[in-house]
Amino acid sequence: MGGPRFLAIDVLKKDNLESGMRMKTEREILKLKVAIGINVIVALALTLSTSAVSFAQKPARKAKIKPVERGLFSEVNIGFTQMVTNPKEGNFSSGVGVSTYLGYDVSPYFSLLVGADVISSSGQGETLLEQSDGLWLIPTVQMQLALVTTLRHFIWARAGAGWSFVEPSEIEGVKVAGEPGVTVGASMSYEYHTRLRRFAIGARLGAIALGGADWAVAVQALPYLRYTF
Repeated sequence: MGGPRFLAIDVLKKDNLESGMRMKTEREILKLKVAIGINVIVALALTLSTSAVSFAQKPARKAKIKPVERGLFSEVNIGFTQMVTNPKEGNFSSGVGVSTYLGYDVSPYFSLLVGADVISSSGQGETLLEQSDGLWLIPTVQMQLALVTTLRHFIWARAGAGWSFVEPSEIEGVKVAGEPGVTVGASMSYEYHTRLRRFAIGARLGAIALGGADWAVAVQALPYLRYTF
C-alpha cells in the first residue's frame, strides 16, 4: 500500500516542479521581451532626437527669387481716351487709345521706346462737322525713368514726342481734326512683373497734346502688357 502512495506523491512533486520551471521560463521570456522593447524605444527616441537636432542646426532654406528680365521688350497698350480740349473746328469727346512700342532697358532705371499711338475720338454735336469722328496716328519716340523700384513693382515717369497724321483730312473744306503736326506727351505708369519673369502688366495715365490740332489735349488711361525677349 505504501508503494503506490509514494509513487503518486513523486509524480505530483514532479508535476509541480515542471510547472514551476515553466512559469519561471515564461517569466524570464517576458522579462527578455520587455527589455528588448525598452531598448528599441530608447533607440528610436535617440534617433529621433538626433534627427531633430540635426534639422534644427540646418539653416533655413531661402526661396530663390529670380530677378525680372531686362533688355529688349515689346509693349501693347489699349484703353480709354478723352479729349479735354478740341481743335477750333471740331467737337470731340471720348474714344479709344491704342499704343504699341518696341523698347530697350538701358538700365534697371531707364528705358528708351519707339512706337506709335492711335487716338480715336467720337464727334459730338448736331452738324455734320461736329458729328465727325477724329483719328490720329502718331509715330513717337519716348523715354521713361523709374521713380520707384522693388523686386517686382515699378513706377515709371514717361515723356515723348512725335508727329501726328490726321483722318479725316477735311470735311466740306474744313479741317475738323486739325492738320498733321508735332505732338508731345507725358504719363505715369505702374508696372508689375509677374512670376513668369518675361511678362509684366501695368497701367498708364497720361496726356497727349496735338500741335497740328491747335494743341488739343487728349487724356488717356491705358492698361498694358509687356514682354521681354
